[in-house]
This record gives sequence, structure tokens and C-alpha cells, in this order.
Amino acid sequence: MKLLITIILLSGALLSFGQSSFIHLESQNLPKKSTEYFGSLADKNANDKTTGTTFINYNPTIIFNGIDDYLKVNKEVPDLKQMTVFSVFMPAKDSDETFDIWGIQTENSIYAMTNTKADNTVNQFEYSGVQNGKVSIHCYAQYFSSGLDEYTDGSSFIVFGRNEHLKNNFFKGAIAEFEVFRKVLTTKEKSKIFSRLAIKYGVSLKEKLNYLSSDGEIIWDAINDEKYSNRITGIGRDDVNELYQKQSTSSDNPNFLVIGVDSIQQTNEDNLGFIPEKYFILWGDNGAATMQQDKTSSIEKVSVLDRKWLINVTGNSADEVNTQVKINASTMLNDSINSYIMVIDESGKGDFDVQYTRFIYPTAVSEDGIITYDRVEWDCDKSGNDIFSFKIDDRPKDFIDEATIDTDGNINLFTVYPNITNDGNYNIYVQLEEVDEIHIKVFDMAGKLISDTKLRDQNEYLLDGVPIKTAGIYNIALYTKFQKLSKKIIVEN
Repeated sequence: MKLLITIILLSGALLSFGQSSFIHLESQNLPKKSTEYFGSLADKNANDKTTGTTFINYNPTIIFNGIDDYLKVNKEVPDLKQMTVFSVFMPAKDSDETFDIWGIQTENSIYAMTNTKADNTVNQFEYSGVQNGKVSIHCYAQYFSSGLDEYTDGSSFIVFGRNEHLKNNFFKGAIAEFEVFRKVLTTKEKSKIFSRLAIKYGVSLKEKLNYLSSDGEIIWDAINDEKYSNRITGIGRDDVNELYQKQSTSSDNPNFLVIGVDSIQQTNEDNLGFIPEKYFILWGDNGAATMQQDKTSSIEKVSVLDRKWLINVTGNSADEVNTQVKINASTMLNDSINSYIMVIDESGKGDFDVQYTRFIYPTAVSEDGIITYDRVEWDCDKSGNDIFSFKIDDRPKDFIDEATIDTDGNINLFTVYPNITNDGNYNIYVQLEEVDEIHIKVFDMAGKLISDTKLRDQNEYLLDGVPIKTAGIYNIALYTKFQKLSKKIIVEN
């Protein structure tokens, strides 16, 4: 498991499995009166700038310089005979080979963690897996058959960035979160905490761990969804588990793909969108390359990128949960490819059969290759999952989709009927506010122009559409001087 660390201090956050966290620290919530800052952090604290310069999955962290930065939270901590500690951190890419991360010191005991070793006064335990430049979610648990487990005289503290006992190198990187439980949590209890931290910080859980909500519901099945176990990411809300993540990107490939409710902002806190309680959208990919080998879509199948994503939706919402999707296609665009269409296979099979496929056209393409898709809805058929990918946008420049509507115009009515035709024949009715020329184009879903018709000198048109001989989904586009609209028809001949 990989993730970043921020520091938080809150007490008694009641979790649904009945276990309260004894200590819960986040960077933006450190207790002002009992927190001491050292090194460059002291100056930053004086100017109220200890957080906000670096974010992990749009959540703030505290940055340590690896030279003299550390901070100390003075808090009564007993000599714990049982405890489970979760920490989220990301060492800098150029960190030393060995460095301190955190420590807890009481009157009689010391508990310390480095990137290679855990120390609890009695024993030392070596471990591996922390990688420089990668976000880590770390879990440390201990159980002693006997111990004081009593409060000290107030001289205890928690330290981050160094440890006065081990005296290794200072920590260089970001620390995001720290939480202590006064017991050894069960596997299921730990999975709930891991799930919350993984979603919050964009970390993909390994070891075939299920993602669980606070009430134990599986929101990502590690076995059933194993094919799409790469870069698992998500958004969702679980008040009991203190989770409200409104936008996310994978920490394994930050900002390549971002999905957020409503409109993606600079930080998670800035996003004003709404997610209902116990509602989750999680996604992971198949690990394939981001290239489209076969660029030709058939009548039945849509050709997409080799990389495909599974979307799992959990929870019921009376309101539509619209998302915004951004993909960094800067390495995928060239002189012949200037955009991509998002393609959603609502069957969840991943074969992108035209009959079950929905197309989302770009809202914008920035100069640096960021493609934006607005008002993307997931799991419209309430099956619980979709598969999505992207296809090269090879439509003509004047192609328009049904979602494209210019409200300022003179079109009163535009109807195509029947919208499902068994023989390829259909009719078009257009009513205008005033006499005007109309231009009707028919495109297949790959953007190929099928027919082109121009009519003039009327304010009302009723015509037979140019027959379509091949089964598939087609766009009927209507143009006037001031407006353009589009309708879809399905040909089943």
C-alpha cells in the first residue's frame, strides 16, 4: 500500500465498529496551544503557513525539509500495552537511506517509527516497503501481555520528523495523517481505516484487500474486480468514518485522470459539490497502455484505448450525482489527434457494444492537453458498475452532439421520428420562428458524414430522411444561421 502523510489531532472520533481513535492528527487541525514547531517550520508557523504548499490528492500536508524541521505535540499519552497506529506520509524522492518519521514518548516508554524499523523500548522490528517519492499508508500494531496503560504526569508527547531516541536523519517529505487506537484492531476494523485513507489520499490498496464502508459494506471487491486493480481511486462520503472526498486522482499517476463531483477545484475543500451519505464512486484500470491500437470502430463495436477503467457505484441517491472528468492527454495528442471522446460501456462487460455504449464529448481541450468532460453520470442503469475508456475524436469539425444546444436561435421544434427504426427510414420535422435556411447532416458514431441536405425559404419543414442501410446509432444534426441541435436515432435493420 502506498500513500502520503498529514498530521491531525482529534480525540474520540466514534467509528461504526465501536472503537474510538485515541489520537487523530491532521495538518490543518493541530492543537495550537500544545504544538511546538522547530526548524523552518517555526517561521512558517509564525506566519500561519505550515500547510497548504503541497497536497496529496487535493488534501493538505505538512512539509519537512530533512535538515532541522520537526514538530512536537504535547499530549497526555499512557504507557500503552495495546495500540494500533496508522500514519500516512510521502518521503521526498531524494530522501536519505534511513530517516525518522514519528515517535511517541511517555514517562516510561518510547514508541518510534523509521522508514525501515519500529522501536517500542523492549524490541525493534525491521520492515520494508517504504519508497521515496511514493505515498505510504503504514499500520503499526503492538500487544503486551502486561503494561501500565495509565496516564503519566503530563510529560508525554508525540513528535514528527525526528526521534530523540533513535536519532536518525530528519524526515524529508510530507506527512498527512496520524491516528492511534488503544487496542489491536481486528482485520475488518483495520480494513475500514485503510479504505478511508486510501480513498482520501488516492492510494491503491494491495494484498487483495477489499474496500469497506464504515458499516462493513464492500465498495470495491478485490477478487471480483481484480482485472481492474491498478490505480484504484475513488470519491465518496462516509460521515461515521470521517470521509468526504469530492475529487480524486491516483497517487501512482497524479493528475493523469481526475474525477470529481460537480466541478474539480484546486483542493478538496474548495469543491462545493454534494455527495450523499454512504455514496461512493471507485475506479481502477486494467494496467494496459494508453494507446488505441485499432482505430476503426465496427458497426457493432466501438474501438477504444487499450486501457479501460471499471467504475463501481455504491449507495442510493435520489438526486443525480454529476461528475467532471479531466484527463491529461498531452502525450496522446499529436498533429493528427487533437482530442478524445469518453466512451462508457453501461453493460459493464467492457466490449463496448454500440447498443450499450454512451459517448461523452469534450467540453474543453486546453493548450497543455487537458481534456475536460462535464456532467458525466455513472451507473445510469443502476447495475452498480460501468466500464469506460476513450476513443480518438475523429469527427468532422462541424460535428455536433445531442448535448450541444445553442439557446439563442429561432428553432421552435426539432423532431426525428421514429427514433428507433427497423428499416432505416425516418422523418424529420423542423419548425422555425421565421423563414430561414436549414442544413441537416447525418453522422455515424465515429463522426463519419452519412448524408448532407440543405433546404431554404420556409419556416416549417417536414421531410423524409435519407435512408440508412446499416444498423447502428446515428446523430441527426440541424444547423441554422444562429443555432445548432442534434438528435440520435437507432437503426436496427
